[in-house]
Amino acid sequence: MATRSRSKQEPVEPTETCKQCRFALFLKESIECRRNPPQVIYEGSTGFVEHRFPEVEVTLWCGEFRPKLTS
Repeated sequence: MATRSRSKQEPVEPTETCKQCRFALFLKESIECRRNPPQVIYEGSTGFVEHRFPEVEVTLWCGEFRPKLTS
């Protein structure tokens, strides 16, 4: 069986990252993803309940990316 030689390709940096997404809310040191409702966090030992949006890094990406709207 013949095998194909693969050419080495340089890694491609994603261009559609959280930093460019319309659902990203920039905070002081992080980004909150506002694509979905906040997650409910329940601390069983104390009974404390809170809600938070997921915090993400600017270089991450996902399948829900939508570019920022221009005005």
